[in-house]
Amino acid sequence: MPTPNPLRPIGTPTVTLPLLLTRSDVAGICRVHPITVTRWLSGGSLPVLRIGTRPRVPAAAVLDYATRGMSADCRRTFLTVAGPATVDVPAMLRPNEVAQCLAVSLSTVNRLIRDGELPRVGTVRSCQVPATAVAAWIDANTTPARVPLSLRG
Repeated sequence: MPTPNPLRPIGTPTVTLPLLLTRSDVAGICRVHPITVTRWLSGGSLPVLRIGTRPRVPAAAVLDYATRGMSADCRRTFLTVAGPATVDVPAMLRPNEVAQCLAVSLSTVNRLIRDGELPRVGTVRSCQVPATAVAAWIDANTTPARVPLSLRG
């Protein structure tokens, strides 16, 4: 999650992005082994965003999956402890902030910009990426979860 930048003025427009989790983050939230998370992802139980070969999972999907079958009170308590599934970011992001949002390295973000997958505004030395473009890229590249066999009619 991007840290607040003291150089940006207060009141700068923000965009809400989904919080993306790594495989080990998902395993920690669900209290399972990371290999179990890999099985869930390959089986289609959770939506997955692949950045290269690395899977990232939207936090909202993990929280929904983890609280499935819980009572309303239990679910509310769990979601309060787990925290938000989205993050508010400035409308324009520097490449290092995009890297934090996607939970990847700066070189991966630079590759996405260079390959034209993410648009850039500005010069090479001081480029920024519109947060709406990052959100659109996440939506376009996320593979939705398949419906489990037990829920099919």
